[in-house]
Amino acid sequence: MYIAARTDLGRVRDGNEDSLLVIEPDVIAVADGMGGHAAGEVASQQALETVKSLLSDDAAGLDEQAVCAQLTMAVAAANRRVYGLSKQAAYAGMGTTLTLARLAPDKVFYAHVGDSRLYLFSQGKLRQITLDHSLVAEMLRHGYLTEAEAANHPRRNVITRAVGTSDEVKIDCGVVEWQAGDAVLLCTDGLTSMLEDAQIESLLADGASDPEALVQRLITEANARGGKDNITVICAVHGGAFV
Repeated sequence: MYIAARTDLGRVRDGNEDSLLVIEPDVIAVADGMGGHAAGEVASQQALETVKSLLSDDAAGLDEQAVCAQLTMAVAAANRRVYGLSKQAAYAGMGTTLTLARLAPDKVFYAHVGDSRLYLFSQGKLRQITLDHSLVAEMLRHGYLTEAEAANHPRRNVITRAVGTSDEVKIDCGVVEWQAGDAVLLCTDGLTSMLEDAQIESLLADGASDPEALVQRLITEANARGGKDNITVICAVHGGAFV
């Protein structure tokens, strides 16, 4: 298995509120913080530090239900940590997205809050696995907007669920199968707001055999199209022999 990860300031923002986490060989996560001054950066970093402290041990011997429970527990703990800090005046109102995956030989387990995304690239096709917890995504799912309207909606950055904005948070958790040659992509909306899924799919089709180059090219393309937000990308490629 091969993992490449990178975060980038983008071309507009003064600071980077995104954070990423890789715990070799099987845990990856991205977080996109929000809040005034440095609060967003603190929220994303603290969320992932909490996850790291709870998921550093391997998951060997755990069944599917236990792994999902483990990931949900880690995100819930991150929520409590960020929410507790948000009670300080300097961090009031801060929060973060959090998308977390644990990679097994034939399955990818995930837990998710917010509008960062987990994709599966398999047999040349890209599929979004997580649902965006955003106002525009929910309007789109309920048929109130078309795809074209959603892409240009003035409130497309409003998220409806975040880590750290309340004492409890609803966490999506699931599992998807993967196999040799497949790739998992985790990213913040700094990538997906600049590149359509079809463009991401095309870049993966050309470059999944070299994750480091692929991650850099995705970031370069997002910046070339405006780079209006911080951009964070993690790509894990299933290479057959799972190590």
